[in-house]
Amino acid sequence: MTDYVNVKRVLSDAQKQRLANHTPSVVEQDGKLITTVEEINISGKGKKNNKLVSVKPKDEEAAVPFTQAEELFKDLVQVNAMLTNACNLSCSYCYEQHNKDFGRFTKESLKQVYDWLNARNNGQKKVFQFFGGEPLIHKPLIKEFMETYDEELRENYENYRGTYVSMCTNGLLLNDEFTEFYFGKPYTHMMISLDTFNSTIDHREITPTQMNKLRTVIKKAIDTVDDPMRVVVRATLSEETSRDMGNFIDELYGLGVRNMVVHPLVLDSKHGYISWKDENWQSMCSKIFNALEKYDDLFIKFSEGVGQKEDSNCLVGSHMVAIDASGDFSGCYFFTNQKSNGADIAVLGNVIQDKVYVDRYKTFQGAYKEMFETEEQCRTCNYQNACYQCPAGNLDTGTRLFRPDDMCQKIVKLYVDFQTDVSKKIFMRHVKKRAARLKELGPQIMSAELTFFREAFAGNVMGQDMFDHYVNTRNELQTPEEIMHEWLGVKDLRELYNELAKMYGYPEITFHPDSDIVKCYYIQCISTIIFRHEQDQINKTSLSTLLE
Repeated sequence: MTDYVNVKRVLSDAQKQRLANHTPSVVEQDGKLITTVEEINISGKGKKNNKLVSVKPKDEEAAVPFTQAEELFKDLVQVNAMLTNACNLSCSYCYEQHNKDFGRFTKESLKQVYDWLNARNNGQKKVFQFFGGEPLIHKPLIKEFMETYDEELRENYENYRGTYVSMCTNGLLLNDEFTEFYFGKPYTHMMISLDTFNSTIDHREITPTQMNKLRTVIKKAIDTVDDPMRVVVRATLSEETSRDMGNFIDELYGLGVRNMVVHPLVLDSKHGYISWKDENWQSMCSKIFNALEKYDDLFIKFSEGVGQKEDSNCLVGSHMVAIDASGDFSGCYFFTNQKSNGADIAVLGNVIQDKVYVDRYKTFQGAYKEMFETEEQCRTCNYQNACYQCPAGNLDTGTRLFRPDDMCQKIVKLYVDFQTDVSKKIFMRHVKKRAARLKELGPQIMSAELTFFREAFAGNVMGQDMFDHYVNTRNELQTPEEIMHEWLGVKDLRELYNELAKMYGYPEITFHPDSDIVKCYYIQCISTIIFRHEQDQINKTSLSTLLE
């Protein structure tokens, strides 16, 4: 018996049609992909015309080139290139249609989108992600793109600093040959969507045989990569699957998984709006936090959807956009996928045509801000200036793109707790690594670290190569005491940290650096201040919270 509490129990005709279009449109038989749907393209078949279908804005809507709207993309870090809308599964909570593509990407048009992402801003750690539907339906295209542009993709990656290539897949179409090819490239990552290994409670109708294949697929991927962090398992948690969350994480960890993303299900294409029972919600949270406590090297992050109040929201693609083969993009793959079914109003522009529909940005951002002015729940909400909204789910379960409900604050609290808990763990892992390095290399390693920090503080561009140089020449450098005195006129790490903390508004620390672990603690605090601009998980949480 389900625990779902549904706001909308009666489906509209449009919702019924969308569910009808949601059935699997591609199947695998004897190792070959088969579809009978006319408007779906399978990579390598070459039988159908590549007709690009794009949205036309209204005559009165302004359309400008990207060079006149760069401010809209200053925080953009990810592009989902939707290779197809077709899929080999029919997940009950998914909003996508699987019966129509709006064109077919070529390796050249994929490269155009890749270049577009890189040109939008100077941010680091960008993600160019193959998306769907199920992107592995187009394995030949993915291989062709990577083989053709391999040299440039390598140069742009820069060891986790530049743009990396990723993929969001259910994993069922993976095989050993493709896995070895894909992870043989240093710039590749992969997100495998998997909610549970228990077929009886799975919302995606995966059979026990398929579950066993996914175990093998995940193990193969982990064994192939040089760093397990390159493989991420994304779990959409329902009340049913969350009950088995502890066992699920244990089994994933046993397969070598060290990186997870979780997304609690509160909006469902079939069931509508879902309100969790409090005891089930608390149980899920406890199991996740217990796993983080149990496994020191396991990372669990919260999925997308939480943004800054009145500033960022997924409808305007603040940080991520989804682009189809026609070049049309929106802030959410649902709207790009459903643009022929009434979601065309959410298309924000076209990359291939060099057009941005700026009036739509104004309209959607205005609607988002209006919620904070008119809704009492929003006016009184004070969850660290963060807000959870899913316009696609809101529109499916109601008539408004932005609206509060009794789950949004729980989502934000979970996000904040995740962020704080994970950040503390990462912070202390760095401290322990520094302590181990100090024990191995001796006190002159601090000369290398402090020299590196001082140069970065002075505004010099500092990369891993420069740090490695300082490590290798550490015995030729000044002593830590000489460096600190020459830098800011201080005599020890406590004084150095507190001088920097005073400059940038960080909390004071008073305990004396009289042991190696405390010295490394101060070094990590100093590093957090010096490299505060980097968009990593540590620096998303305030240093005062990390120091608690």
